[in-house]
Amino acid sequence: MRRVWRFGIAGAGLWLTVGCGGGSGLLTTEGGVPNDSGPFRAEADWVTVPLIPFADQWAASKPRWQDIGDVLFGASFRASYSSSASPHLVLRYDPTPGVPYLVAEVEGTNLKPNFCYQLKLVGKPGAAGGGLWGSNAAMTANQRLLQAGRWWNYKTEDPAFTTTNDTAVLRSKDYKAGWVPGYVYLGCFVTDAQGTTGGAVPVTGNRSYHVTWKTGQSGTRSETKGTYAVTRSSSYAYDVDNPTPQNVELWYEKEPDDPMIWSLAKGTYDVVLMVTEESFHSSDLGGYWQTVLVTDWPTIASPKTGQPWVAARGRAVTFTVK
Repeated sequence: MRRVWRFGIAGAGLWLTVGCGGGSGLLTTEGGVPNDSGPFRAEADWVTVPLIPFADQWAASKPRWQDIGDVLFGASFRASYSSSASPHLVLRYDPTPGVPYLVAEVEGTNLKPNFCYQLKLVGKPGAAGGGLWGSNAAMTANQRLLQAGRWWNYKTEDPAFTTTNDTAVLRSKDYKAGWVPGYVYLGCFVTDAQGTTGGAVPVTGNRSYHVTWKTGQSGTRSETKGTYAVTRSSSYAYDVDNPTPQNVELWYEKEPDDPMIWSLAKGTYDVVLMVTEESFHSSDLGGYWQTVLVTDWPTIASPKTGQPWVAARGRAVTFTVK
């Protein structure tokens, strides 16, 4: 029987721990995360939502073609993956968990091997007859996510405001028109040498992060995620056989001027789970934070580029905190 893992929006905080399987073995677990327990319904009652491809319209975004140890994927893998591969990731969650947070897990295959992906909880900004979603129903939840984390302006395809000025965002015309989702960077997961999550990925937490750093960098260390043993000899993604494992440590920097441990009030939340490639502040083949998967998104065209973000609507993620 699969163990129940969860990530959640809790009255006491949003708890997140993300593990990985296979070749990217977690050697050192992250510290400071509560060992939570509580009542669960049977997983048969959970809702399964497949994530759909997201065509990032941000001009600066670039796909990453290096693993977490900065080793370049082979030319054949880069050509075939970029032209034909479809990453497969599903979210499973309890819509009425009976506890004050979302109970869920993610599981995937055909992802990039030895690779780090960000998980973001994104709001649906509302504005009757306009913007991304065209409804006022989700505006309160969107505002709560924005104030706990960050935001993005999908009309201009840029942040539009400094990350510390929530008031300016909420007063802006684009926010009121429904173009500015708030989001919280929940944390990341790392795939194995075959590009899978190694089964259901444990997700629990109470953190709002800004960025992820890794071995070889000197970014602010707010919380350690863990150290991963990266193996490449059995992977199809490299042109050169590399039998020597590499240990890579990952850690998080908290969101500036916002609590790293945060909470949301009781209520029903209609939200989006979004997945972005972690670039580790790289460039060129190291990527630049390209978003690749999402549970749901409007099929309208971007005002910035005239191109749609998704080919078809996905499925809503709705849960109730009682």
